[in-house]
Amino acid sequence: MIEETLNNLKLINQLEILIPIAILSVILVAISKSGFGGALGSLGLPVMVLAFPPKLAIAILLPLYLITDIFVAYTWRKFPVLKILKLMVIGGLLGQVLGWICFEYLEDKYILILIGILALITSIRYFKGIFFSQ
Repeated sequence: MIEETLNNLKLINQLEILIPIAILSVILVAISKSGFGGALGSLGLPVMVLAFPPKLAIAILLPLYLITDIFVAYTWRKFPVLKILKLMVIGGLLGQVLGWICFEYLEDKYILILIGILALITSIRYFKGIFFSQ
């Protein structure tokens, strides 16, 4: 009985940390997908892996990314640029295959390294555009 109570208290303490981090991550993604956040959405996953294992963080955020992308596509449906759309579809399909391979066959520590590298690349490109644009 006492052990069960202690385990429940540990879980509550963990949830007090995990839930705010998850909420912050979701807010970062939502703001960026609405058009205001720039590269903030790319920080959603690195923030999420502070509290969750990488594969679980990906599984939690992926539906949010997909749903927001559907709304973005619906919003911009009247302004198609077929050349860019074709590149995005090809890149998306390749990304899905590579993502599945990584998710299926890589250990968490390697996925964590990939997430970090991609977050750094995205942040550098974003800030390079802000500070060095003409």
